[in-house]
Amino acid sequence: RENSGIDADKNLSNLIPTFNSSTTNSYGLNNEDYEQKLIRTIIMSVETEQFDEVIKDVEKALDQVNGYIGTSQLNNDSGDRTYHIEMRIPKDRLDQFLNEVDGMKELKIRRKHESTEDISLNYYDSLEHKKSLEVERDRILALIENADSLEYVVQLEDKLSELRYQISSY
Repeated sequence: RENSGIDADKNLSNLIPTFNSSTTNSYGLNNEDYEQKLIRTIIMSVETEQFDEVIKDVEKALDQVNGYIGTSQLNNDSGDRTYHIEMRIPKDRLDQFLNEVDGMKELKIRRKHESTEDISLNYYDSLEHKKSLEVERDRILALIENADSLEYVVQLEDKLSELRYQISSY
């Protein structure tokens, strides 16, 4: 048996970082700091005889839940009017808004589809990447303070400018 320099019987568990599952999650965050990030999408197809009135009522209900219209498109084809609206509504107010719309007497809901997308992984990966960029920025700032040549300061300032741009994109 050849000796590779590694003692196979030695316990290496102290070299591997571990997290207590009762207090941290897979991101290394305290469970109380972790919040699952979900996007709920509701697509509704509705009919009404009172088109203008319903649009006003929906926009009023949207305003009451501190929502806003992201995009909208009004079509008037061959006497049939359609209005496509993409709304942004705070997560804790979405059900209130849906109940308000469901209760509109002049509105007949023909179709309703709901889906949920979990964006937690992307969110926390982006958060961690931003934190690492900020750490790198802080290190560059410390190097600039101790730089002994103008050429070195210019190189560091270039890198710092790039880092600031990347950080601002988050």
